[in-house]
Amino acid sequence: MSTFFIAFVINYCAYCDRFKEEALPGILASNDYEIAVWNASESKFLHGAISDIHSYKHLVRGYPTFIILKNGEVLDTWEGFEEYQFWVEYNRHLKENN
Repeated sequence: MSTFFIAFVINYCAYCDRFKEEALPGILASNDYEIAVWNASESKFLHGAISDIHSYKHLVRGYPTFIILKNGEVLDTWEGFEEYQFWVEYNRHLKENN
């Protein structure tokens, strides 16, 4: 089964907008994950889809929230764009050193 990157965003959130503008294009181009971006303000997907999205809403405490799933199991979850940027740099470091 695939590894999913799920982003929960809302309208009128500057960090959510930064994620969509600055980070999402790179994630889409990487092909490392299947991507789903859920807009909680409008209860719809902005990109991709995952059938059981409602099973993960309880993990959302703020926006943006990011969740990595593999085989239906939550591998990692974090909130905020700054934490996302750290995660990107960490993963880049792992790929370069493996």
